[in-house]
Amino acid sequence: MSAGVGFAAPPPLCLRTHAAAVPALVTQPLRPVRAARRVGVGCPPPLPDRLPRRHSPVPPPTASAAQPSDVEPDTVPPVDVGATKRSLLLLAAATDRGYRATSADTSAALALIRTLESANPTPAPTRSLDLLCGDWKLLYTTARDVLSLAYLPFSRVGDVYQNILPERSGVRTENVVRLIAPAVPFFGPRTAESVVSLRVRARSEVQTGVRLSLTFERAELPPPILGGVDLGTRLGGGVINVPLSLGGGGDNQTGWLDTTYLDGELRIGRAPSLHA
Repeated sequence: MSAGVGFAAPPPLCLRTHAAAVPALVTQPLRPVRAARRVGVGCPPPLPDRLPRRHSPVPPPTASAAQPSDVEPDTVPPVDVGATKRSLLLLAAATDRGYRATSADTSAALALIRTLESANPTPAPTRSLDLLCGDWKLLYTTARDVLSLAYLPFSRVGDVYQNILPERSGVRTENVVRLIAPAVPFFGPRTAESVVSLRVRARSEVQTGVRLSLTFERAELPPPILGGVDLGTRLGGGVINVPLSLGGGGDNQTGWLDTTYLDGELRIGRAPSLHA
């Protein structure tokens, strides 16, 4: 499983999370670790055969003495959601959405994600589609399939979006990745960068209060932007359909997407690493 974090593009702010082989993807409430009192164990001294008559027997302990008042029950401190969000967003920016994260960075990010999940204000996101649907921009991810995009030659990973769109028959999900190639001096000193986008479409259905099923239907390559020139506008080119079977998984691949935190500006999602 993998985990990711992201902001909503013009609409809300989205945080996607992928935790493929990362065991930290298991949501666990945080509880303070209390130090255990050290209790001495030993043998009591032998009692005398009889007590002196002038001494009265030791009275039994009272209820108040048996239960000291200084023992406090365990308490769970409230989560400072605002401070946790800020820490997570700073870490996401410092690691370029996870592409430059070390193992320590990943552990720290997942700890912050778990903290937010424990304070999720929307327990059933799929029943709040007005809040869930939107264009969500990726801020941080641990998904290996998304992170592997950084190894493509002659390009860098631009914006990554996950768009959740309402439809009459349910919900449609789109994953959009933009790959940016550097400007080529051959076309002039002011030549802009080139951008190629890949869009993967999936049909979704509500399975539980947190889970959407995913049936991937097709991948599309819109006309690229070459040196700042939109070839689709200039040449009128159409979208190129890319068979999903080229990825080795066959057509109509399936998966799921869990939303484990959702508010008006941030979303955390978990999914199998192959479809994150």
